[in-house]
Amino acid sequence: MSNTDNVYRIFSLINKIPRPSHHEERISGFICDFATKHGLTVKRDKNNCVCITKPATPGLERSEPMVMHAHCDMVCVSALGKSFNPETDAIEAYETDGWIKAKGTSLGADNGIGLAMALTIMADKETAHGPLELLVTTNEEDGMTGARNLDPQFVEARRMIDLDSEDFNTITVASAGALLQEFTLKPQAQAAPQGYSFYTLHITGGLGGHSGVDIDKGHESAVKSIATAIKSLHLSTDRQLVVTEIKAGEANASIASNARAVVGLPSHIAAHALSTLPPYMFATSTDPDVRITANECPVPVSVLLKTETERIYKAITSLPQGITETKRGNDGKNTVYTSNNIGILSATTQGITITTHTRSFSPAKMEKEAQNIADTLGEMQFERHELMNTHSWKQDTEHPFLKHVRHKFKETTGFEPLLVKKHFVTEMAYFTSKFQGMQIASIGPLIVNPHSVNEKVKKDTIEQIYTLLENIIKAG
Repeated sequence: MSNTDNVYRIFSLINKIPRPSHHEERISGFICDFATKHGLTVKRDKNNCVCITKPATPGLERSEPMVMHAHCDMVCVSALGKSFNPETDAIEAYETDGWIKAKGTSLGADNGIGLAMALTIMADKETAHGPLELLVTTNEEDGMTGARNLDPQFVEARRMIDLDSEDFNTITVASAGALLQEFTLKPQAQAAPQGYSFYTLHITGGLGGHSGVDIDKGHESAVKSIATAIKSLHLSTDRQLVVTEIKAGEANASIASNARAVVGLPSHIAAHALSTLPPYMFATSTDPDVRITANECPVPVSVLLKTETERIYKAITSLPQGITETKRGNDGKNTVYTSNNIGILSATTQGITITTHTRSFSPAKMEKEAQNIADTLGEMQFERHELMNTHSWKQDTEHPFLKHVRHKFKETTGFEPLLVKKHFVTEMAYFTSKFQGMQIASIGPLIVNPHSVNEKVKKDTIEQIYTLLENIIKAG
């Protein structure tokens, strides 16, 4: 069996283990058992982060140590109507036309394929190398608490190959910072009114995607769409609409692709009111299949007060969604500099929750944008909770380590990699502050539409990146 076959075999094993953010106990245990099985030293911290140590090949003990990095959690998103519990169900991966995809869910190639590559390297007994470590972090996708709370002594090496990049032909040398906020409110409710009919509104067909790397694609946010639909019904019926619940969005770090709301309207005007919502009213050139449907449903016990319904749609429609600032790069192209994504809207008679994910290469602009959001929702009596606040990261592109990785990249693939700044958020800022002197090059295979049911990874790029990783490790 070739080493790349081992990558696929290990990736298959990883995908059998449920590993949503905040639930990494089993995957962390698998990694520890893997290390023990292969005679490697392993340690695990209280947040389930793992460090595996592999001694140098005899004769290379004096080589400078190197550490590989991957995170073990994933964003679990499933297609509307698919029965899937991310805490208990495996990912069903399959191959088609040179790509690996998943049946009705996100694939978890972000960052499972990087983890599989790193574990394959750690198990390999043929490739000569210097002192080698593998750092595996937890909760990267929803707060980065694993990286944030690492002990500064957890790893020894000060040269890192991060395997959490997604473009294949690039080396990521900078990433944006992120401020993740959650806003909550205890609403007022009342008994469902008499003479009302109730309907479930569904927004479906959005492409969704990663709220950082896909934010420039203009994908429709189902959170915005459902709030707009509710606002339209409320105003067109002279504020007679009532709402029982809303569930929009799949994850904090994803562009919302689906939404559902249970609403009530006076029975005698319901059909006419609903006819004002054309099925494809939210379809766009980027998301042509976005559709809204309404189906009658049972009468609930209670509903939100109409003032709470107004508060919800006013809150959502007032928040920024997408790019808020671009900057022209050295190549003459405009790139995303600052953005915001509304990840989750959840509203019931018991509580309302909104999450926002603000990103920027400028800490000051990120803080200002996030504070503006907090001020807007604060005026509406929402309580603010800061879930993550990490600054941006920038690698010294003239450092010998990065030059070494660039040389090996060209030697392996035949082309010069692009050095890129990415509008996703990485754990690199934590690593450079925790591990003084750490130099980082971030690489990875081509992953398309991460954090969505359309996620896929290109097989031939996996094989090339794995060969590159071997060559970097060999060179010591």
